[in-house]
Amino acid sequence: IYELKVDGMHCSNCARRIENGFNANDGMWATADLSQKSVRLLTKRPVEESTCRQITSDSGYTLISFKTINS
Repeated sequence: IYELKVDGMHCSNCARRIENGFNANDGMWATADLSQKSVRLLTKRPVEESTCRQITSDSGYTLISFKTINS
C-alpha cells in the first residue's frame, strides 16, 4: 500500500480523474481523498515512485510525496 500526496486536486472530478489514471494500469487500485489531497494506492506488485509521478503528471497533477504504508 502506498500513500501519495498530490497537489492540484480541487473537486470530486479531480479525485475521479486521478483514480482513473491509476486504475487504468493493470494491478493498481487507487482511492483519492480530496480533503487530505492524497491517494491511497494498492498494487499487486511493487511500484516505483517514478511510475507514480508519471501517472500523476499524465492525469494533470503533481506528486508531492510518496511513501509505503505497511498494511
